[in-house]
Amino acid sequence: MLLLRTHTASVARPEPVTDEHGWTLPDAAPLTAPVEYPCNLQLDPPTSYTTADDTGGSGPYGPRVVQTGAAYFDADADVQAGDIVTINTVPYQVRAVRPVPDPAGTGADCLAAAVTT
Repeated sequence: MLLLRTHTASVARPEPVTDEHGWTLPDAAPLTAPVEYPCNLQLDPPTSYTTADDTGGSGPYGPRVVQTGAAYFDADADVQAGDIVTINTVPYQVRAVRPVPDPAGTGADCLAAAVTT
């Protein structure tokens, strides 16, 4: 049970593609069919990278902006690290998921997912 304003999150999971030795190939994973869950998205202030190195920025007039935050799902939602969550047409990658038990015991348990663009 989410107590804050809810968004609709479309959750898709990458299906790993492996080579002949069983190693997972990078960036070759197609996504599963998305499943929708209600969630609450709480965004952090964005981080801006203005250097032209591996962070993807291209100088002070072309920075790379990274948005991070937390998405809160019902406790029974099937969300895992590595999933792609699309909320309000913005895709986020799930970095970590942890259960959050309701300290009052009223059944308001949830999952907290760290997300980033």
